[in-house]
Amino acid sequence: MFIRINSRSKEGEVMGKIHQLDSHLTNMIAAGEVVERPMGVIKELVENAIDAKATVIDVHIIEGGLASMRVVDNGEGMDREDATMAFLRHSTSKIRTEEDLWTINSLGFRGEALPSIASVSECVCITNNKKEATKVTIHYGKFIEAIPYDSEIGTSIEVKGLFLETPARLKHMKSLPYEQALVVDVMQRFAISHPNIAFSLTADDKQIFATSGNDDVVEVIYRLYGKDIAKQTITISNNDNDFSLYVVLVKPQISRATRKDMFVYLNTRMVKSTRILRAISDGFRHFIPSDRYPIAFVFVNVDLKLVDVNVHPSKWEVRLSKEKQLFDLIEKTVHQALVQTPQIKQTRAFKTSYDTSVEQSTINFELTTNQSTFVFEETSLESDYINQDSEPIGTKNYFNVLGQLHKKYILAENQEGLFIFDQHASMERVRYEYFKSIHLEKTHNQQSLLVPIVINNIRAIQQAEQLIELFKQFQIHVEQFHEQALIIRTIPQWISNTDEQKAINDIVEYFENNQNKTEEDLRKKVLSSLACHSSIRFNDYLSVAQMQQIINDLMQCEQPFHCPHGRPTYIKLSSEDLKKEFLR
Repeated sequence: MFIRINSRSKEGEVMGKIHQLDSHLTNMIAAGEVVERPMGVIKELVENAIDAKATVIDVHIIEGGLASMRVVDNGEGMDREDATMAFLRHSTSKIRTEEDLWTINSLGFRGEALPSIASVSECVCITNNKKEATKVTIHYGKFIEAIPYDSEIGTSIEVKGLFLETPARLKHMKSLPYEQALVVDVMQRFAISHPNIAFSLTADDKQIFATSGNDDVVEVIYRLYGKDIAKQTITISNNDNDFSLYVVLVKPQISRATRKDMFVYLNTRMVKSTRILRAISDGFRHFIPSDRYPIAFVFVNVDLKLVDVNVHPSKWEVRLSKEKQLFDLIEKTVHQALVQTPQIKQTRAFKTSYDTSVEQSTINFELTTNQSTFVFEETSLESDYINQDSEPIGTKNYFNVLGQLHKKYILAENQEGLFIFDQHASMERVRYEYFKSIHLEKTHNQQSLLVPIVINNIRAIQQAEQLIELFKQFQIHVEQFHEQALIIRTIPQWISNTDEQKAINDIVEYFENNQNKTEEDLRKKVLSSLACHSSIRFNDYLSVAQMQQIINDLMQCEQPFHCPHGRPTYIKLSSEDLKKEFLR
């Protein structure tokens, strides 16, 4: 083996190209992996506080955390030597030997977080271990001082001016409300994973939420999500030879458009795993529509030797042995919990290809057993909102209704062949264009709600002004109920036939996850949600007259081919294609 050491040529030129980076530069590089934004700083500091056996953790942020972040705990604290050593890279109290690396039971263990954070910010650590109290100050990687300092028992770490001296990193930050929403999200995850700890989060001197620390997960859910969701929770435990599960589910009557409220914890560590989320969704697949997602909190306990948490510096990802066994256990546990819970009706997903050619089109016919309680008012589809000059589907204006298939699809014919209409998507298109035309009017009569709608989505409320302005465009008046909730007391009369609560929830959820969308996109989402929640559903029985009315109204739409979400409203099997299939 040959090793070349830097040497000089006759002209004095350095021959070697490889050199060792100094500690400050390596810390800054590590910061790019560990600390991508304020949320990453908060996650690392709170994990350290939990490892220090804290029972109370208070987090304060200013301007989304970019101006200032402070995490205060009542944990074990550190002496002066440990407080100074903690800011040296790869310094940790969590592991000592190679064997320790394979049985990690702490949240922070790599020894990279504090030096990485201190390299890109002004960092002040004040700590008291009951024997001595110390203040350590580091300014963008430069050690300033470590001095005695009177303080409460525990540790307080304040981080100011994150990335101010690294503008290339700073430019990747998004809006302050967005960064704050990410901090709110990660703190919610901590609160749920550790209900025995009293958490509080304060942003710009305004408390976002606080938990009691009485070790009750459902109470934490109540404080974060509100009473309506907390009272719909189901809890269940299960285990096999390798895994132990504790699962908290929200009944499928309440669902989400995204996976954002599906939380997974592995030995109390928050993790991201699309495969585990898929296993949860599979457990719900007979209870909610295929394009909706449940609210679920899954706690997995496993032997430390079966999991490798040292996969990525941010520690969001893990490598797990016997994955398939865990996925099957989660799906089975979730499904059994829902089956055993009263007042939950199963629905079957109906999947079909939307290619109109016979060779590619496949339809899976399934027998439905649920009885519909929907009452269709034929007068609810007023003819005066239809564009009378629009072109109908096909060459003939009239369709003869043949019947309803499995209370999901309308079968109709004309001279061109057989048409299969998606009853929900078809009416959704009709209602969307109706609402769109109504929205163009400048004034609408208001109708008081018997039960006001309360918006307690903590993450969305961080952008309350923008949310209120969005609803104002539709003359939906939103008021500040208290610091952690908004309220809607009246709605325009033209949307009174919708399921207002579900429509509002969908709109707020979309707003929360798409704050960078244009006003036009947000307006379309509002109208689409209103149309969706005022339309008939799968499994709703329709009379022939009702089916004929839907098709007639759809024929008059400006764009009758797709619902507002982009799904086709119908598929066609032409007479010629049918002849070919039957060898005529």
